Amino acid sequence: MISKSDIMRVLRRPSLVFCVLKGYRDRKWVEQSAWFDPDWYRKESIDGNFSGLPLALHYSITGFHPDVLPCPDFVPAEYFSLHPDARGTNPLVHYEKKGKRKGYAISYLQAQTGCPPRHVSLMEHQAALAETARRVGAKMKRGEPLRAVFLVYSTSMFPARPLFDEMRKDSAFDPKIAIIPDLRWKKEGDDRRRSRDREELGRSYPENVFLNIERDKRGDWPDVLSNADLAVWNTPYSLSDFRYNPHWSVGRSFLPIHVSYGYWMSPFGNWIMQCHNLGYFWKALFENAHNTTEYRTRSRIGGKNGVCTGYVKMDALPASKPSETGARKRVLLCPHHSVYSDGHGASRTSNFLRFADYFMELPRIHPELDFVFRPHPHLFPRLESKTFWGKRRTDAWKARFSEHPNVIWNEGGDYLLEFARADAIVQDCGSFLPEWLYTGKPGCFMLRPNEPLEKEFSPFGIDCLKCYYPAREEAEIEYFLSKVILEDKDPLRQARHDFLPIVAVNHPHAAKIALENIKRSLIFLESSRLDNSLS
Repeated sequence: MISKSDIMRVLRRPSLVFCVLKGYRDRKWVEQSAWFDPDWYRKESIDGNFSGLPLALHYSITGFHPDVLPCPDFVPAEYFSLHPDARGTNPLVHYEKKGKRKGYAISYLQAQTGCPPRHVSLMEHQAALAETARRVGAKMKRGEPLRAVFLVYSTSMFPARPLFDEMRKDSAFDPKIAIIPDLRWKKEGDDRRRSRDREELGRSYPENVFLNIERDKRGDWPDVLSNADLAVWNTPYSLSDFRYNPHWSVGRSFLPIHVSYGYWMSPFGNWIMQCHNLGYFWKALFENAHNTTEYRTRSRIGGKNGVCTGYVKMDALPASKPSETGARKRVLLCPHHSVYSDGHGASRTSNFLRFADYFMELPRIHPELDFVFRPHPHLFPRLESKTFWGKRRTDAWKARFSEHPNVIWNEGGDYLLEFARADAIVQDCGSFLPEWLYTGKPGCFMLRPNEPLEKEFSPFGIDCLKCYYPAREEAEIEYFLSKVILEDKDPLRQARHDFLPIVAVNHPHAAKIALENIKRSLIFLESSRLDNSLS
């Protein structure tokens, strides 16, 4: 049975109501499709919180999400890449209603040979990667530099950058950067975004490290991984053209590596650790022992590719400035974008709508503080929609808030630099929850009133929260600013100090540890191959 909470959650979201109604209408196309495998879907799919529904109806409602597969052989990102007109739809429904009649292929293999794709299980794929690793190891032993392609969606989601920098220092590697298209930016202009990121990274790296990512005359994106030995992904999502998504590693001659862009602090992390894409990687680098163990518990392949190296991303955190007596304190305000749940495991953690009026007055209440406002990049585009404020009201809020002389509006660029400059943070972003603890400085975390922590955070996330001053109402934020920051009455200082070794494993040498692990694995596999051949 569908629970009352499920019904209320759907009714609060007009777009979700539309998806449910459309799902009921399209259910018949899923039920009759040869590409929908109910047994596989029941076992392998990640629940989209529509429990109690028939499987075909469940998929017809949730199948618009690119990481939801109706069977192991029908990959949405691949179908969307072949047929751009299908984007934004449920791909299987689109194929059954239109694509089949037009002769659409469901995969590149089918498009090239006319034959349906053969299913390769994750375990078969992992076995093939072991053979690829032996070949790559032999190349490294011969002294030939290994080409490592770093697939970058944006500069703000480039957590593998410290690993890239380490590889540039090592003659065994020839690292390259590929700034790839992100299909989520279609409305805002992905070409503009990629050009901006290319310019920003170009200030730090020479021209020859960048690979050209431009469509050809037919409109296809280049396969920059055709001559790669290693490919490094920064997210497990299918956000781009199929040639740049993790599934593209199946049957290819390179080793895929995953470097996480964030600690997983909420139930959404469970979705990530179970997702099919993480099983495609040769190595998935994790931040600490807790997350590595959690992955091994939830992984579809038993976590055999999980490696605890430390949080590579945080190697780039600059040294924090020392506190200066009498200097103005600098406070980061960092609201998250999740003003509602997306229905796929991501919780509504953002409290911005509750505190927006208070934030508006905060710089006036505390003129002795400087406030650096750094919202999640998706927050204000979301608020501009008709579901929330609309563009006029959103622009008015931004204009009024920016009028305060002690406000600094901060978007883009390196937020870790802002971490180092600031004295404190007020936030509700799950990925920032452990990251700020690396600074050792006090933080205030905004929470929803009357919401059990277990519903919003993982056990490790709750442990991180114990190092923060919680704020469920304005008075608690005021206490944090007045007492903890201005009067330096900070009873959680020791708790943060004691917790730092647990959260900041191998910091600031996680990238070096990761590189050593990669090289050691390649040397070991090549040595094993030679031993086997001699015996």
